[in-house]
Amino acid sequence: MGTVETGQYIKYTGGDKISVYDNNWNKLKELPVTKDNYIMEKGYHKLSVTAGQDAPLPWLAVRYITEGEPIIITER
Repeated sequence: MGTVETGQYIKYTGGDKISVYDNNWNKLKELPVTKDNYIMEKGYHKLSVTAGQDAPLPWLAVRYITEGEPIIITER
């Protein structure tokens, strides 16, 4: 829960907090994290971002870093 302003970045690497950075990757603050169904299985996953009724529409770009054996993609 918390606010991430336009132009700010978040980084989460586990634990109960997420770090918020400015566009020069200077750490600004930490926000609490609540985990629910934390492990992602293989396949499609839905991600959602919510905002208050009077808030501007949210925009989010996401990059995942995964662990484990790499998935080998071969041409058909």
